[in-house]
Amino acid sequence: MAGTRRDRRRGNGLVLSRHKLKLFILFVVVIASLIFINNYLRRSAKEPIEPDHKGQQSPDFQGGQNNEQQQLEYPVNVGGGLDQNVGELSYSDDNNEVDDVVHGQDQEKEKENSREDTEGMQGIGNTGEDGKTHEAGSLQQNIETNGKSQDGKLTENSNTAMEEDREQHHDEEDENVNGVKEKQDGKETSKEGEEDKINTVDEDQTGDASKNEVNKDAEDNNKIQDQTNENKIGNAEDNLKTIQEVDKLENENKETVNAGDDEQEKKQLNGKPVIDDIQVKVQGSEEQKGQDDTVGTAAEEKTSVENLAGIQKGQNTEKQIDGINDVNKHILVVPQTSKEELKDVDQDQKDNPGGNVSPEEEKSQLEPVQDDNMIDKAAEGHNDPNELEREKEVIGMKSTEDLTNQQEENNNDLEVIQGKDDAAEQDKTNTGNDGNKELIGETGMQPVETNQVDEEHKMTDTHDVENNVIGDNNDSEIKTDGKEELTGEGNLGNTQEKQSQEQAQVAGNSRDNLDIGGETGKDSIEAKLQGSQCVIPELSSRFDCHPEESPTQEVCEHRGCCWNPLESVHPSRNRPPDCYYPTNFPSYSGTEETYTEYGYQVNLERNTATHYGNDIMQLQMDVAMETNSRLHIKIFDPKNRRYEVPLYTPSVTHKSTSQSYTREVGKSPFSIRVKRAVTEKVLFDTSISTFIFSDQFIQISTALPSNFLYGLGENLSPLLLDLNWTNKTLWARDITPKLNRNLYGAHPFYMVMEGDGNAHGVLLFNSNAMDVIMQPMPALTYRTIGGILDFYMFLGPSPNEVIQQYTEVIGRPFMPPYWSLGFHICRYGYNSLEKTREVVEQTRAAGIPQDVQWNDIDSLDRFMDFTYDPKSYSHLPEFVDELHKNDQKYIVVFDPAISSNQPKGTYPPLDELLSDDSMIIKNVSGGLLIAQVWPEETVFPDFTNPKTMTWWTDQILRFHEKIPFDGAWNDMNEPSSFVHGSFSGCPDDNKYENPPYLPGVSGGSLINQTICMSARHKWNPHYDVHNLYGVSQSMATYGALLKLGKRPFVLSRSTFPSSGKYAAHWTGDIISTWEHMYYTIPSILNFNMFGIPMVGADICGFYGNTTEQLCQRWHQLGAFYPFSRNHNFFKANDQHPTVFSEAMQNSTKKALMTRYSLLPYLYTLFYKAHTDGTPVVRPLFFEYPKDVETYAIDKQFLWGEALMITPVLQEDAVTVDAYFPDGAWYDYHTGAKVKTGKVKLDAPLDTINLHIRGGHIIPEQVPAMTTQASRNNIFGLIVAMSYAATADGCVFLDDGETVDSIDKKLYTMITFNVSDTGISSTVLHHGYPGTESLVLDYIRVLGVAGKPHIVETNGHPLNHSYDEATQVLYITEMALPMHKPFEIKVAFS
Repeated sequence: MAGTRRDRRRGNGLVLSRHKLKLFILFVVVIASLIFINNYLRRSAKEPIEPDHKGQQSPDFQGGQNNEQQQLEYPVNVGGGLDQNVGELSYSDDNNEVDDVVHGQDQEKEKENSREDTEGMQGIGNTGEDGKTHEAGSLQQNIETNGKSQDGKLTENSNTAMEEDREQHHDEEDENVNGVKEKQDGKETSKEGEEDKINTVDEDQTGDASKNEVNKDAEDNNKIQDQTNENKIGNAEDNLKTIQEVDKLENENKETVNAGDDEQEKKQLNGKPVIDDIQVKVQGSEEQKGQDDTVGTAAEEKTSVENLAGIQKGQNTEKQIDGINDVNKHILVVPQTSKEELKDVDQDQKDNPGGNVSPEEEKSQLEPVQDDNMIDKAAEGHNDPNELEREKEVIGMKSTEDLTNQQEENNNDLEVIQGKDDAAEQDKTNTGNDGNKELIGETGMQPVETNQVDEEHKMTDTHDVENNVIGDNNDSEIKTDGKEELTGEGNLGNTQEKQSQEQAQVAGNSRDNLDIGGETGKDSIEAKLQGSQCVIPELSSRFDCHPEESPTQEVCEHRGCCWNPLESVHPSRNRPPDCYYPTNFPSYSGTEETYTEYGYQVNLERNTATHYGNDIMQLQMDVAMETNSRLHIKIFDPKNRRYEVPLYTPSVTHKSTSQSYTREVGKSPFSIRVKRAVTEKVLFDTSISTFIFSDQFIQISTALPSNFLYGLGENLSPLLLDLNWTNKTLWARDITPKLNRNLYGAHPFYMVMEGDGNAHGVLLFNSNAMDVIMQPMPALTYRTIGGILDFYMFLGPSPNEVIQQYTEVIGRPFMPPYWSLGFHICRYGYNSLEKTREVVEQTRAAGIPQDVQWNDIDSLDRFMDFTYDPKSYSHLPEFVDELHKNDQKYIVVFDPAISSNQPKGTYPPLDELLSDDSMIIKNVSGGLLIAQVWPEETVFPDFTNPKTMTWWTDQILRFHEKIPFDGAWNDMNEPSSFVHGSFSGCPDDNKYENPPYLPGVSGGSLINQTICMSARHKWNPHYDVHNLYGVSQSMATYGALLKLGKRPFVLSRSTFPSSGKYAAHWTGDIISTWEHMYYTIPSILNFNMFGIPMVGADICGFYGNTTEQLCQRWHQLGAFYPFSRNHNFFKANDQHPTVFSEAMQNSTKKALMTRYSLLPYLYTLFYKAHTDGTPVVRPLFFEYPKDVETYAIDKQFLWGEALMITPVLQEDAVTVDAYFPDGAWYDYHTGAKVKTGKVKLDAPLDTINLHIRGGHIIPEQVPAMTTQASRNNIFGLIVAMSYAATADGCVFLDDGETVDSIDKKLYTMITFNVSDTGISSTVLHHGYPGTESLVLDYIRVLGVAGKPHIVETNGHPLNHSYDEATQVLYITEMALPMHKPFEIKVAFS
């Protein structure tokens, strides 16, 4: 079923009465005569369907197919209380999460107040008593429906008041978070106020359509393709009465079909409201052979009719025929089958064992198959992060020794392949196929005949050619061949070469029936398919040729690929593919290198089209050796300019004089290989599989040097990525985090530890929707649906250096204001200023430090930007002034969506935006795209237009005159929309809405929970720039706040490479569970790798009710998030610290006071991140890259080089397991030295374990209730001695708010050092006048072997004491001015 990621099965329905069964049988007999019995039998075991958790199936959404002519309709809830089966947050019956996240909530009340799922509520059309959809409201004169008029009217907002709408939305979030299921009480709500409709169009591939062709087709059915059969089943309107009878019977019996799983999110895609009674459904089957099929359930019989009703114009989907076939199987006496056909069926059932299974196998197959979009491990009871090691064993992750051996074998194999081992080459020539086997070994390399790059095909850096420079391809002439460009004003958009007639036909068909470049293309690929080319000894070396669901041998071989199903493996997405590329699959060939001033270029050409159509047959590769450690590889269309990410990156005009890498280019087939020069380890190698570059499908694979892979976000997952056939989908999405689900941002960057202490990173600078598939070879495959291939490779060699080099390209992180490092409190649902003030006052009275108070959208007037509620928050300006008097700050929320249905003259931000509608995102026809977010109908500003940025700045500055806020919060900026696409739908005949390949996006559609892909921005269609919307808003907001004259603070939910230059980030709407608390650690570590170090998570969780113990432990952990904020959702209980016991409050105070005392150290880390890109928070392996034990650790982390944090992540635990790498480590609280290796630490409920690394000096300051008050207190130093009795550190000081204080030299930098004679400081730069009032008053020296007899400065003795038990020296009452160098002499007897 296109657009979904799992198999489903029908539940048990109702049995029709005999007389109506006969009527139904007569109806479907007509259909049976048109369908090949062989196809019916072959598919009957292929794709079982399960109903969702309310007994209804989602439509067969063709989001992943290039059916440009189809017009699908999706059912919508039209009556109160009816099923809305669109939600992404629902859970299947056998994976209930109630016990995980419910803490005393009334579930039954939640069920009554909530609808089933978040997305199910959003964007649903309002229906009146007449059962018809009403108009959307104002501004409709600006809306173009693009031929989707829907009876000439727009969908109206589904709720009478948006407050209720938001509450219902979060009711659903709450319900699904808590795993609440709908009661199955044997009744099914009848559907009222609707008129049954059938929309069927009988049309074949060539556009012929006739209802009278049924008999002709029956006579000549051997010549009819599957899709034609599907569209020639007669006029279903004649059988409307039968459908009505089925519906009536189902309602009379009042029985509910069994619930299914949570992926039914497609019932209102494209934003088109349609009736709910008649649904487009897909029926599969896994019934055993020989089962009595003459009587089916009422639900199955209804499905058969609904399949007929769902066949619409241009909807050539094989799987709908499958559904009809399955119904036939249940209610028809099957005609006689020939022996040859039965023989084929027997063979097919061997290939597809699901069709005839043992009871044990059937039971296992009835369990939900899990993949990236399925129920996460928390629901399955596999949420223990400690399972990482066990999972490694299961997936075959190699030990360090195995990896070392493998790398040696890889190097040897690669040398042979490159022709460097002459003896092996000669042996290979003599041994033929046997020689191939020797070369493959355990490394999983491909056979030699396709992988070798011999001397005549290999091009290396052996010479240079001066003055042979190619021009910038961006200046190349754009050839349109007389066609209209699909680009808006000022954008870079794609110009297309003229499609061939065969490719045009492909665009209207299902992917499974694509011609491969026509018959010629098919012959040219299939003719080359030889048996030996399909022999891949290592399963881990198979590369998927059919990433869409349900591959078949016929389709696979039609694509020119190898079919070898793994019958013994249980069906799963996490498994080797059944259909995979042969080693000789046609690819590009490369020319000789042409050298340029910055590197070289190679022209690429292919002669055979691929199965995705619109191949770009000529390409150009530019290779720029930009620095010693940075290589830039760009592959693009030299004839027609394609979309490229329009964000700034540095450019070079000359290649680096030296490089830490070498590269080799294979000519035929084309490949590129990059090695580390010193170790000769292969870091990037595309020779392992085929390379495809078509208009909307680009695929390239590379081998990896080890299994230690990190990055590729944003999603919820452990730090070390699983290479066991897993997929990371990169597509910004408003959704509650679940394991491996694509979340709010997209970061196509990864880093690999190479197994020997070296590291490298790779960025694919591409913003289109993308899958990155990992497999245990180890290797990964990129599949993106637009743009170009724009690779940056960073050679490190240390992990910290990799991130420094990466942020040099995407931009260094912004320097945060000092106050933003304090503790923040927020809540959606204070609902009044009085409640907000109460929280601030209670926190202050408890002695808990707090710097910033926030309000969510409940403080706004009808949820509209640049407003505040004149009733509940009428005195907000005065409250903000009160905060400022107490050295505290206030932050407001700015969602991007602007209310569009306000009367003219009543909402100035809208009036000014409409004054120049070029500032607004348009639909494909040029009208305003109307979507829905919190303030009902909305338009979206186009932040890619400079005019919009000016408008946005004006609104922020004017609002600041009313409310003197200090920072801005950009939420919902994926962008999120509660109606999928727009109120007027999205054009089905637009290539951006129906790409030939659909990545594994949550919801099964690119437009799910966002706007149309064909929507127009100034830069390019939304299809290209969707992932950039968040960063574009961050740029606009940061620029606006700069106008206020102080250092900006912006928090953004959606991010992309470069976001860290402008904004902080939080990890979104996480759940109040111990598991989600753990996952915040790898998330924060990943974002530090992504160049966004100012990152945190909602302390105590956003959804669900926390417990006191969970919130206590979470505040301890959250005190060491770079961005520390408590925030939750209005349906949950209060969770700010003062609502809990005094003991919990004291524990939180202790943790936060520790944070505040360490702020000078944390601020210095942000200075380093801002100036050289070094991460603030780091995994242990960043500091210990040669210690393989650290590679998978993500329950501990480091602040910089010196401070280790080890939180408690399990309920009721009073100890915690920790790992200490070699070297000296000291307890932060006591100063005592700890052992290295694996250690069990005491972890009392009021304490978080902190340890200081030997050899480092940490500056600290006596804490106070705010950062401003803390900055006036005395300073101290913690000196942690190394085994060599050395240590060093530094501190960065400025006023904490001046813009560009570093460039203006308005700062002070001081270093500290321990030598044989004592402790000293050096003032490297003194430009901050405030330093002169700062005093260093105390020092703690850890790891002192004995009591000194002299401690003095400038001949004056200093107060000191020595703790022999902990070996800590305390020096106090020094009163040394910070801006002057000092030297403290420490001498021992």
